[in-house]
Amino acid sequence: MESLTSTASIAQEIQLSIGPVFLLTAIAGMLTVLTGRLTRAVDRANAVSSAPHLDDEQSGVLSDHETFTLLHRIRLIEWAIRLNVSAALFICLVVVALFTGDYVEQNLSSAIAGLFIFAMVLLIVGLLLFLQEVRLSAQQTRRDIEILLKVKSK
Repeated sequence: MESLTSTASIAQEIQLSIGPVFLLTAIAGMLTVLTGRLTRAVDRANAVSSAPHLDDEQSGVLSDHETFTLLHRIRLIEWAIRLNVSAALFICLVVVALFTGDYVEQNLSSAIAGLFIFAMVLLIVGLLLFLQEVRLSAQQTRRDIEILLKVKSK
């Protein structure tokens, strides 16, 4: 195994790590989106909880349903953030393993592949949770619009 003594071999290791670094950038963008959605969901939950409740029984049920939906959305976003951050950490381990692979006597290719696969699984599950949260948000928005249309038509 060749050690990292020449500039050319260091450059080759940097080239190998470029792909995972771009993936880290994509995950950072995803985390920005998720934290924005979390902020909006928390703000909406605060608005719903501080709004005066009407005496109408139906509006109380709707408010309870919206609160439950918001809490579910917040949980989904929190887990999506956890999984995306975990995926990013595993990608960082991939980069570290790529660089240290030439310094150790053992072949780290299996470990690197395993770390990368695990990072992808975490990212996939995080994206699926994000998709579920978007679906819940869209359903709640449609429900709110339908209620507004019924109120305006009366």
